Amino acid sequence: MKKRKRKNKKKAKLVINKQKIFSFISFVFIMVCIFWYGGRTIYFYLDSKKTIEKQNDTLAKNIITTNLNTNNFKKINNNYYFQNDTNKNYLIYSNIIWRIIKVTNNKDIVLIADDTITNLAYGKNKKYHNSYLIKWLNKDKEDYTGILENNLNNKTKYLTKTETCIDNISNIKKITCNKTNKNNYISLLSINDYINTGAEKSFINNEKYNYLANTKGSKIWYIDDNGKLNSNNGEVIYGIKPVITLKNKIKFISGDGTENNPYIVEKETKKFGSYVKLDEDIWRIYEDNDENYKLVLNDYIKVDDEKLEYIYSNDNFYHNDTTYGSLAHYLNHKYLYSLSYNNIIESAKYHNSYYGKDNNYDYSSVMNTTIDTKVGLLSIGDPIINNSLDNYFILTGPEKDTDEIYLIKKDSTLETAYTTDEAYVVPTITISKSILTQGKGTSTDPYRTE
Repeated sequence: MKKRKRKNKKKAKLVINKQKIFSFISFVFIMVCIFWYGGRTIYFYLDSKKTIEKQNDTLAKNIITTNLNTNNFKKINNNYYFQNDTNKNYLIYSNIIWRIIKVTNNKDIVLIADDTITNLAYGKNKKYHNSYLIKWLNKDKEDYTGILENNLNNKTKYLTKTETCIDNISNIKKITCNKTNKNNYISLLSINDYINTGAEKSFINNEKYNYLANTKGSKIWYIDDNGKLNSNNGEVIYGIKPVITLKNKIKFISGDGTENNPYIVEKETKKFGSYVKLDEDIWRIYEDNDENYKLVLNDYIKVDDEKLEYIYSNDNFYHNDTTYGSLAHYLNHKYLYSLSYNNIIESAKYHNSYYGKDNNYDYSSVMNTTIDTKVGLLSIGDPIINNSLDNYFILTGPEKDTDEIYLIKKDSTLETAYTTDEAYVVPTITISKSILTQGKGTSTDPYRTE
């Protein structure tokens, strides 16, 4: 009996040891799980919180934090300027590519269009607020047409009025900013800001002629195609690069400011500048009417992959699609009928007049004279969406009675040619809004009819 009891006691000890080992292993496993999954939960929570905080940052704060210690971002007079050939200041707003000039002392963000948006003369009136350029950009007053402002998305939500230095500068080595204008949402670039971004070394210099906001006595300052500052009497047709100011409360949505990933500040925008694909052709929306879109081809007309060169007419710059041999006839017959989608193209009014000394370079007078046609061309006063194209006709002549016509050049100047000269062709058409049922309007996912 004693031997049996010893044997049973041994077995009992064995059972107790296994339970302890199992309990220990279970404890270790549970603790590992707690630390592993608990740690991951905390990590992802903090990471998520960080992401949310980043998304809720104002754009101004994000810009300053990201670029504070970089070479091309400098503080000048309490404003943070992007400088020289920076590639960190791209932003898209209203389907226009902008470049950030500066973040101001109160965290407003001043932008300039990356390219010119139309071509106009300053006019004989050298007062900044009465210039035709400012009237084309803004609609704040009764006699301002506000061609560009009408196409900007939700202006009162995103923009504040732009403060612009408009001093009379006689010497660029003695730049002052004693007189400012803050009456408009859309402005022109000041010499001060151009100098502070690096002048000819600046990202603003892209080999385009464009007017500035400052005068030089009775002349107007402009940037030439080499990025140099110069002046003229304001009666030369150059490009306009609009300047706007985003409110300091604008939130950062996405992007890092690079060309391939620009800053995004709006979720939905207007259709201006959007891409439209009809058959294999890519068009851009340059005018948004109540029921229609006006489109401009995003390239030249090509025949057998070669750019078409054509004479305008044997008479004058007036568009007459019944005159055989004219460009107007070609566009509304041979070209129109070659399009598989010609049945959706509507007859519309296009501006067809003259622009020069005879009407004091008043673009609005050009817009008062129209012709009805299905396929037309751009005109003085129309926004220019694609500035990479060169040497193509528009529907505007330089004088009232002349056999000359304007050609648009890729350096944002206009050149006169005889109507019997050959040039490239960039057509315009009008379609109903209702037929665009597919796509997002981007270059990779353009609007489509089906």
